[in-house]
Amino acid sequence: MRLLAGVFVWNAAIGPGPVAAAGAAAARGRAPKRHCQTGAPERSSLERGPACSGGTSEEAEALSGQAAEYERLNQELRQQLRREQLVIQLAQKIRDSLDLADVLSVTVTEVRTLLQTDRVLLYRLAPDRSGQIVQESVLPDCLSLKGDWLSDSCFPEAYVEQYRQGRVRAIEDVEQAGLSDCHRRMLADRGVRADLIVPVVYREHLWGLLVAHHCRGPRQWCQHEIALLSELATHAGIAIYQSELYQQLETANQQLRELAGRDALTQLANRASFDRYLRQEWDRLQRSQAPLSVVLCDLGSGWV
Repeated sequence: MRLLAGVFVWNAAIGPGPVAAAGAAAARGRAPKRHCQTGAPERSSLERGPACSGGTSEEAEALSGQAAEYERLNQELRQQLRREQLVIQLAQKIRDSLDLADVLSVTVTEVRTLLQTDRVLLYRLAPDRSGQIVQESVLPDCLSLKGDWLSDSCFPEAYVEQYRQGRVRAIEDVEQAGLSDCHRRMLADRGVRADLIVPVVYREHLWGLLVAHHCRGPRQWCQHEIALLSELATHAGIAIYQSELYQQLETANQQLRELAGRDALTQLANRASFDRYLRQEWDRLQRSQAPLSVVLCDLGSGWV
């Protein structure tokens, strides 16, 4: 039971459907019938009319508004729960998976679905400030940008440091945001009317950007949407760092496997193989009476 604007709402007992129905009925000046213990319908105070109940049309409208508010709050609660579940699922996937491409693909897909927007992408920044769109989730009727390269002219050098320090940019309408001609034209060519940009940073290095595009028209980005995108960008940075460590480990293991077949002093391929080869050549040259010169080296003692 909750107290909402002075009215008790028994949401746990009856759920959102009956509340909405009650609100709609109240707006029409009547309320749904209730049944007594005998099974006979009982007329509610609203149904009997204002003269008996003391109610007014203003009270009915207030009840309807409260029911609508309850529905809105309930929807927000469900969305918040879904956001929290997404963050937990992504964090678990990062711990369980070493496939960076898979983790990033899940990230953009889930974010686009949750934000109910047209496109979500990951933009990988190159050292020269150009960059490539390496992951994307997009509606079928929107232009796909995956694989596209963007030039550095639309990404000023000052932006690199700003984004590295955590800058977030929410643009409600690219036509009214005061963007540079280059930036505005680049977005317009891709059908973007609103976008939300957060940095992907790992080890204090700006790896790239996690970007949400809205193409159907201007959009006001809510604070909880900005917070969600920022948190998921942080997890993406963790996944990238984890993948880099794994690649370093694989490289080190490969080097160790190669060194295992080499002599610790001479770095010659497996000494036993070298000895067999030397004996074969010695025998062959003895049979052919050809001259053979051998240089013996002891690297440990320092003589030849």
